[in-house]
Amino acid sequence: MTTHKFQPNWTSPPGDSILDILRYKSISLEEFSQKFGETQSAIDALVHGRTELTIKHAKKLESLFGSPYTFWLAREEQYRNDLRRSKDEEKRSLNMQWLSELPLKDMVRFGWLRPKVNAKPNLTECYEFFNVTSVDEWRDSFNHQLGLASFRTSNSFAHKPLSVAAWLRKAEIDGTAAKCADWNAEKFQASLNEIRKLTRIKSPLEFLPILKNICADAGVAVTVVRAPTGCRASGAARFITPNKALIVLSFRHLTDDHFWFTFFHEAGHLLLHKRATVFIDGLEDNASILEDEANAFAQDVLIPENNISRLTSIELNTMGIARFAKDIGVSPGIVIGQMQNSGRISHDRLNGYKNRYTWAEIDEYLSSP
Repeated sequence: MTTHKFQPNWTSPPGDSILDILRYKSISLEEFSQKFGETQSAIDALVHGRTELTIKHAKKLESLFGSPYTFWLAREEQYRNDLRRSKDEEKRSLNMQWLSELPLKDMVRFGWLRPKVNAKPNLTECYEFFNVTSVDEWRDSFNHQLGLASFRTSNSFAHKPLSVAAWLRKAEIDGTAAKCADWNAEKFQASLNEIRKLTRIKSPLEFLPILKNICADAGVAVTVVRAPTGCRASGAARFITPNKALIVLSFRHLTDDHFWFTFFHEAGHLLLHKRATVFIDGLEDNASILEDEANAFAQDVLIPENNISRLTSIELNTMGIARFAKDIGVSPGIVIGQMQNSGRISHDRLNGYKNRYTWAEIDEYLSSP
């Protein structure tokens, strides 16, 4: 024979036994409360397990029903143990679900987590990454933090909240470590023309350090964080502190037009909008209005309004586009991207003339001191 400890996956308060006896003896709860010397509400709380059954209660039950008071105390102890076990199991289940929804493979691959050799990341390591001590604390902290972020995501895919949260947290870690002057909106606004010139530099290894330094002088930490599986964000903007802003870029589409439009879009959020706002593709009402404003801001910086009309008369060849791009001081890829967005050309035309980045050079930048 094999003996197994009986641990039911349900809980039953001592009150269930009390109700069984009352039904057997045809005694109403009102009559029982009078005999027991407690109010109806107090009896209701005792019967349904909201009030703990004490030795005083147990001895009253012994005198009324004849069953020994030790039976009732044992019944109460079992119920409380079952409750604790049930809560512990529920907590373990929720923890494992939370862990399973994190993009752990990418978090390890990108170096965000460093578990032991041949071991999977555990809860403790993930808590340390998010700077929390429990899943409940993570919910409280990151539900609030997600409300401070502004996203540009692809409409073609649904994002996974924990993947976005992990991406944001990595950006926060890097942004917090970055040295910056205090936030200065006027200085940041004035620097955008200088930043705009960087669009003509082809290599991220060359333009990213310059971009980072210009923004840091105005109180903006610029970080590049590769998006993990389930995170479709191209960029986000938020304030880490009242005196320090953050722009995070994912290089998701690896083309110059998309990268730079994302940067200036996020810059628009920092300069135009309130700090405690969330922007995620698919939201309606004010979020879509604010996204439109950030889009218009980015478009106006990249191709000023006095040059917009010229987009309709550019010769649709490399020479015509390159001449116009050089004339207004941006990359040809940005001109092509704006013509595609305006409907002048279809989205599948002239993409070969955009400047394309590689993960090799971006990773080289990320690994540099």
